[in-house]
Amino acid sequence: MTTVEKNCLACGDLIVVRLADHKRGWGNFCDKACSYAHKCGQRPGDVNEYHAECQSGYGWAAGKLKDFAKKYGEGNKPPAAPKIKAQIGKVKVKPTYHSPALCRECGDKINGPGICDRCEMHSQAMDAIEAGWDGHKNAF
Repeated sequence: MTTVEKNCLACGDLIVVRLADHKRGWGNFCDKACSYAHKCGQRPGDVNEYHAECQSGYGWAAGKLKDFAKKYGEGNKPPAAPKIKAQIGKVKVKPTYHSPALCRECGDKINGPGICDRCEMHSQAMDAIEAGWDGHKNAF
């Protein structure tokens, strides 16, 4: 089982995550409190004495400051984790092949179903023009 070191997105602390979880987009936070704090807009720069005082010494930032003091020494922040590529070496990426499809409007070959970008921009422009005429001749 391969693991990588990352920084928590909310507090910036070092966490160890399985590589498979990292590839899935998981393992971004050290605990549920950090996950919730990140959703509320907290970032690593918010773990400071000002935010700890605002939370009366019992909030998320205050708790993280105490944890950092125990782990890294008083007043020290966690170090930055090395890049994922540096930790695991060369990463083999499997290319994604799409079956060729045809645009429903012009018939050009495109990747994936639907219409090409040119036809989509044209239809959006035509819809915008027509939207200006809505309600032009309403009977009272």
